[in-house]
Amino acid sequence: MFWEREPGGSPLVIHQILRGFSGDEVVNGDWTLQVIDHVAGGTGRVVRWNLELTSRYD
Repeated sequence: MFWEREPGGSPLVIHQILRGFSGDEVVNGDWTLQVIDHVAGGTGRVVRWNLELTSRYD
């Protein structure tokens, strides 16, 4: 997902169900959260995040 926002404003909260694993592939293993700030002059922070996976292989 990509959001382009100006500095300031309210926190961005994303709640979305991901349905991108065809055939319910194995999802166990290492996952990476990547945060990139493309807006010059602004600052931000990740306060909290989580990833919850449900799979037939678990």
